Parts: sequence; structure tokens; C-alpha cells
Amino acid sequence: MNKFLSHKMILIMLALCLYCCFLTGCPSPADESKEAEDHVELAIPMAEEALKRTYPFATIVKKSFHGVSGIEIGPDHGLTDWVEGQYKNGGLEDILINVKTQEIYTTNDRFSVNHYAMKRAIELYNADSVYMDGSVEFPFEAPYCSDSDKYGNILISNMLPIDTVANEDFVYEMLDNTEYHKTYHLLVNEDFDMNIFKETDYSPLGNNVRVYVEQYSDEYLKRKDTPGFVPEQGTDLPIEIFDSDDVKKTA
Repeated sequence: MNKFLSHKMILIMLALCLYCCFLTGCPSPADESKEAEDHVELAIPMAEEALKRTYPFATIVKKSFHGVSGIEIGPDHGLTDWVEGQYKNGGLEDILINVKTQEIYTTNDRFSVNHYAMKRAIELYNADSVYMDGSVEFPFEAPYCSDSDKYGNILISNMLPIDTVANEDFVYEMLDNTEYHKTYHLLVNEDFDMNIFKETDYSPLGNNVRVYVEQYSDEYLKRKDTPGFVPEQGTDLPIEIFDSDDVKKTA
């Protein structure tokens, strides 16, 4: 392989990596400093103890733990109070530990939140007898450093405190409070009347809510659920899109 082709292949691989990051979301930047390693050493026993108490059969993936870097928010700030890692509890889950405050958040209850939030959406839009699928994102912000707000906040996505009991009452209270920003990503079929989203007050879905709806053909939705499905670029496009943020801008 000549140098030109080799250079071209490297650029293609970099582009693919960036595209994957855009689709799936990249993890927080890792801090590899000695101080961050010290934080990891503090965080792992905290995680083990909390998981043993809450999810007795969970096992942590030690090599996944790393300090969360704050370098992206300021060149003079690298180390934060946060350590990120993963553990196995049936599937692979994410865990975030603040080594100063000992706050611990996990993704373990995201499916419960999604279940009850979608239940509320289906009831609001009378979608019991028609096709509606979707998911709910619920990020919130916390300080990068506990002793100063100088460097702003870290965005914690789809995580709850490790000792949360995510039953229906808890989830509905969470949806109604203002701490979390909730985005309902809804998927409907070609027979769904999209006007219902324009005409319905969506405040019953919660506070700090965005509703984003994509309407697709039945043929696309059938293919989407088959193993190994990959959307055809330029062809598999939504019939119509509703975004409550656009409504707010024009109101």
C-alpha cells in the first residue's frame, strides 16, 4: 500500500470513529493524571460497597474506571471530583462516583423510567390502539467540583442515585420536578394523526419536557425490527417530524 492510500485509510477510519461518537454518544473524556488515578483507587471500593448493598450479584469492571476530565471546560482545569466506570448486572451498566461527596449514580433504573414515562405518553396521546414506540432521556447537571462552581457542571444522562427505588410513584414525581430535563423520543407509524402533537398540551408529560416525534412508513418500521437492520441513507427518512422546541420558538 502506498503512502497516499495509507493516509487516506487513516482519514476514513477517523471519520468513522467520529460518526459513531455522534450516533451513540461518547463517554466523558478520561483524565489519565496521577491525581485521577488516586481518585479511581478511592472510587472502586465505594462502588463495590454500594453495589454489594444494592445489587448483590453485580460485579464491577475495574479496567473501565477512569477519572472524568474537565479539560474541555477550561485549559486550566483537568481533574474533577468524578470517576466513571461500568459494572455487570445482567447487562452492562454505567456508574458515576463523586469521590468527594460519595454520590453514586447508575443507569440501572433507566428502563423503569422509560416504561412509566412511555405509559404516560401513550395515555396522553390515546395511543393504546395505534403504533407508538419510543424512549425518554433524562439528563441533569451537577458541579464538576464540589468545592467550587467556577468550572460549571457535568451533564449526567439517564442515571439515578444508586439507592433509588424506581417505582411508578418515584418516576412520576421525577418527571414532574424541574431537576431533570426530559426528552421524549417518539416513533409513530404512517396512520398516526400527527396533528395530535400540535394540538395537545404536553405539560402532563412533566416539567422541562421536550417532545420529538418521527413518523415512518409501516414498511420501514417492519424492517427496523429485523436483526442486523441498517437504515438506507437518503431513503429511510421520516414522513414527518414534530419537535416541541420548534413550536416554542414560533410561539
